[in-house]
Amino acid sequence: MSKIMIFAGIAVMALTGLATLGAVATGAVQWVGLAAPHPMVPPQSLVVGGLFLGIPLVAVGWGLIWLGGWMKTHGAR
Repeated sequence: MSKIMIFAGIAVMALTGLATLGAVATGAVQWVGLAAPHPMVPPQSLVVGGLFLGIPLVAVGWGLIWLGGWMKTHGAR
């Protein structure tokens, strides 16, 4: 069970990191005007939204890894 928790935490952190990076990169490209002169979505909302949604999800992934390590150390299967 601890290995599953650790792998789930790694997966959550990796996918969240990629999604956050994509949102921030898309917002930054729109912000400097490379994608379109007048984007439909304000680019600041993509950058800030990516960070504000990504950070708590990365914390959940870290928590799963920590819990898996705790379970492994304390003998829980």
